[in-house]
Amino acid sequence: MEPSVVLPANFFKSRSKQFGEIITAGGKPSSHSRSVNWPLVFPSETEQTVLQSAARSERIVFINGNKMSFVGGELYSVRRKAIRSLENLDIYGTEWDSTLLHRLFIAIRSLAHAVLSLKVPSLSGITYWFQGYPKSKGTVEDKLATMSKYKYALVIENSHEYMSEKLMEALFAGCIPIYVGPDPHDYGIPKDLVIWTRPTVRAIEASLFEAASWNFDEFHSRLNTFLISSTTRELWDHERVYQRILDIIQGKR
Repeated sequence: MEPSVVLPANFFKSRSKQFGEIITAGGKPSSHSRSVNWPLVFPSETEQTVLQSAARSERIVFINGNKMSFVGGELYSVRRKAIRSLENLDIYGTEWDSTLLHRLFIAIRSLAHAVLSLKVPSLSGITYWFQGYPKSKGTVEDKLATMSKYKYALVIENSHEYMSEKLMEALFAGCIPIYVGPDPHDYGIPKDLVIWTRPTVRAIEASLFEAASWNFDEFHSRLNTFLISSTTRELWDHERVYQRILDIIQGKR
């Protein structure tokens, strides 16, 4: 359930050979693994109605932790670049207001982690790591309720290797998502529900401008059709995902 930028040792060939079957949640299938979508608990019909009917700000919500990795392919540094460059952004999440000493400890630990995993450290991972982020609003108790106060959500994955819960949560909250990560279409998410963009500040800025041109009511109509679809439930609902994993283990798939 983690990409190589978080746990690179899990992707060693010597480790994969120890298992007859490897199942990755949110990852891309390969010659060594099977893949299922990330297991999610869908809001109830009442909860979904409340989320989508909330009054919304024209500002952009961003709920991601401030993390780092010296393994190539990480998108944590893209989060920091975007925050420093974009206006009209409300920032939530962990570690944005952490102390310099704490960040130094994390940087040393992350560097050691990369080296011990036999990876050549990618120095781009430390970009803006030691900078302050005074605009951070801290953590949130209810992620969906917070996001539902906004029209737009900027969602940046940990890497392009997999899709976690982040994009679907933005959709649950009724936000138009600007997404940096793997191709959402590969995970069964229609292209007219998300603006998929490249991991650069310029591309993200252009995508935010595009999002402002979307008709919000029409977007919500498409979104509701998607969320109530049996296909969507089959791909993402936690009980069905766990059953799919069990079926793989029992050799039924």
